[in-house]
Amino acid sequence: MVADVEGGFVSPEKLPSDHPMKIVWKKGFIRLFLVGGILWMLLILTASLLHVWSCRSSITFFSAICNKESKVFTILDSMGIMAKAQHRCSIPLMDEADKVVIPKGRTPDEIVKRLVYITEAEYSINGSQKSPLFGGHQNWTQREESFKLKPTMKVHCGFMRNGGAEMVPADIKYVKKCRFVVASGIFDGYDVPRQPSNISVRSKDLFCFLMVVDEISMQFIRENVTVEEDNDGGKWVGIWRLVLLKYPPYDEPRRNGKVPKILTHRLFPQAQYSIWIDGKMELIVDPLLILERYLWRGKHSFAIAQHKHHHSIYEEADANKRRKRYARPLIDLHMKIYRYEGMEPWSPEKKTVSGKPWNSVHVPEGAIIIREHTAMSNLFSCLWFNEVHMFTPRDQLSFGYVVYRLGDSFKFFMFPNCEYYSLFILHPHTREHSSLIEWVKDWDQLKGNMSNMKEYKQWKQRNASTSLIETRGGLGLWTPYPGNLDSVVLPTVEKRVDARKGVARVRIDLAAGRWLDATRLECTCGSGTTYGDATKDGSASNEHTTQPAAQVRGNLQHGWVELRQCHTRRITKTAGYSMTFNLTEQLAVADETLTAASWASTATHEIVDKGNLQTAMTLTSDLRLKSSGTIDRLDSRRVAME
Repeated sequence: MVADVEGGFVSPEKLPSDHPMKIVWKKGFIRLFLVGGILWMLLILTASLLHVWSCRSSITFFSAICNKESKVFTILDSMGIMAKAQHRCSIPLMDEADKVVIPKGRTPDEIVKRLVYITEAEYSINGSQKSPLFGGHQNWTQREESFKLKPTMKVHCGFMRNGGAEMVPADIKYVKKCRFVVASGIFDGYDVPRQPSNISVRSKDLFCFLMVVDEISMQFIRENVTVEEDNDGGKWVGIWRLVLLKYPPYDEPRRNGKVPKILTHRLFPQAQYSIWIDGKMELIVDPLLILERYLWRGKHSFAIAQHKHHHSIYEEADANKRRKRYARPLIDLHMKIYRYEGMEPWSPEKKTVSGKPWNSVHVPEGAIIIREHTAMSNLFSCLWFNEVHMFTPRDQLSFGYVVYRLGDSFKFFMFPNCEYYSLFILHPHTREHSSLIEWVKDWDQLKGNMSNMKEYKQWKQRNASTSLIETRGGLGLWTPYPGNLDSVVLPTVEKRVDARKGVARVRIDLAAGRWLDATRLECTCGSGTTYGDATKDGSASNEHTTQPAAQVRGNLQHGWVELRQCHTRRITKTAGYSMTFNLTEQLAVADETLTAASWASTATHEIVDKGNLQTAMTLTSDLRLKSSGTIDRLDSRRVAME
């Protein structure tokens, strides 16, 4: 056989048009074209989905390859394919950073005109020099004097001589040129730097992006991402300049992280403006637009977001205890000091001296702080840090107290929480952040009797030191207080449903004509379960058929309800019933009425809702309670009211 040079052995060009081989060739080519097209479309779809997933992934490698400025991301976002994060709202930003007009000069200092910092060694009464502490040995008298405003003030503000937290010479030289700063921090190796997105060329030239790290975090970052070094010895991860803070001033990593967060003006003294963002966050808004929106537009010098759930510091303290953020007895002692000194619980009826509602001055979301470094702004930061140094490291507990002490002299902008969540993408820590002191439940454990604690045994296996009491911070909690704290009764904190999952669920079980549990009510939200007192008589009478919507809403919002306010008719059937109320986060209800109709033999129920409260109730009949506490649902009817 002789091969055809041009067409090969089976070239269709040499065959008749009706030849079977040529027919097969044409059909095969069509199939090949279709299959190839489908595969190509699947490849594009897979790449797009990978791009979307990488932008939402918490895995460092995949989140790093995400490019939110790409055309693919923009197209998918405009099509609505990119999932919108919860609790976000549109921020009234300017269109372009290039159009922002930067104010000339500085905001005038009106009340406090000059601020001097105490940095030299301190001496005890007998003349001996005290051991150096980063935050100093502030006594109760000095603390009280620091809240009395004068044109010239001399206060403790960290960075005591030989107290630790020292920068290396290369970084000291670099930050001297920084007038506009975006600052962040990573301590104890819990995160890696997240590259900000949507940053304009103007902001890249204008801002210094400074990531403050300790030596443990520096090593962790080197092992997980690429760290580049410039000719001057500066270390970089993308846009972030890593600023090494040697000799950590505190035993507790959380407390070390407060140094760059609160004392940004001390760490970078040449900076006029700063934006602090926690290390686990990825900034997604141009910093120049942030300054224009939150400072310059309203002539503010300090801006911070409202807390999503808590209005009162006593609520925040209770949440810190439940979530094991610090030793419970020390949190209680911290709050007793504030209560003794006049800090009242938040109330919607209370106003500040200037008439501002109190919900604007209590608990912030401290992960983003926007500041102009004026004398008053710097003083507030110093006083805030001094409270963190003396008491617990939970800075959200101290913020509202310092605002309370300064009164209307300290003016700031507390912006809506939904805008706060629109400024960043939150990434989880690389590992669980905890220390032994966070698990302490009572004074007995705090004094050393922790041998039976499971957490203590696990901690002892991993750590050489098992000391609970910090030696360089929180010393105000161990210093005799000049007042009788034994008489202080902390305000009662009404439990709120944790709305982080977006929906709160309250379940009530009834059977045999009486409440299954006459004194307790189970409330579940997400993975957590809390309990609250219910009715004490264990039944509900017909006289409670109507309840004001605001009253029902108020109890549900706090995580528990009185049974007679949820179920207004006594069940006489032998079968059990389960009711589930789903409440949206928007619990603002006009003064309307929830009217419950009579129970019919078919076990249907109706709620007339004229307010903005969306309710949905599930009625399940013929329930069997298992010994494990689970429920078999044999018949279910659902009535949903929009």
